[in-house]
Amino acid sequence: MDAPYCGEWRNVGTITRPDGTQKTEEFAPFKSCRDSAGRSRSESPIYLKPGGPQVGPLSIEISDPVAHAKYVVYAVNKTVYRQELPARRTQHPPCPAYIPAESDLVGGPEDLGTQTMEGLLVEGRRHTLRPGSTGDNPTVPRTFEEWWSPELGEFVIEKSSDAVKGELVHTLIHITRGEPDPDLFRLPPDYAVVDEAGDFTILWGSASGARAVGTPGH
Repeated sequence: MDAPYCGEWRNVGTITRPDGTQKTEEFAPFKSCRDSAGRSRSESPIYLKPGGPQVGPLSIEISDPVAHAKYVVYAVNKTVYRQELPARRTQHPPCPAYIPAESDLVGGPEDLGTQTMEGLLVEGRRHTLRPGSTGDNPTVPRTFEEWWSPELGEFVIEKSSDAVKGELVHTLIHITRGEPDPDLFRLPPDYAVVDEAGDFTILWGSASGARAVGTPGH
């Protein structure tokens, strides 16, 4: 049984310029909810750049492990795009999915101890990857830091940083506990449902909707 909650993800990027000054950009936050059955919903406005005007409706994704399906709800053409849901990840995986292989780690995970964040006891770990192991700059290592709440079964902070790209921090804030409104996980009854066998992208703002990855125009 999953711990039900709703919260908001805050995303902030910081780049250090060659002269030592810093540039910070805050991306559009997105809302996230999960019920005790493991169904989750995320919704975020569509922006072309941090702080820019909203260029599309809310991006809504629903994952339903009960129905073994993931849905992308697209308001422009009133369509729900459905995919088979991949196997769920185990809680607090020994090596996060963004790390290609244990051999890419420098020294192994570093235990950062415990802290209290958003009223939750969280456990911290840090992973440092060898230069080039994620396909990024081949000359600098990249560091990932994560703070996991065993009680919530969710990361409360995920942070990545290197000397070239700077730092990107995802923080789960404004957490409320308890069952979300069940309607959040129901599909709009007047929307068409289209099954997608492979990866696809949404042409936001376009009535043409989804296209398979790799098709012309991508």
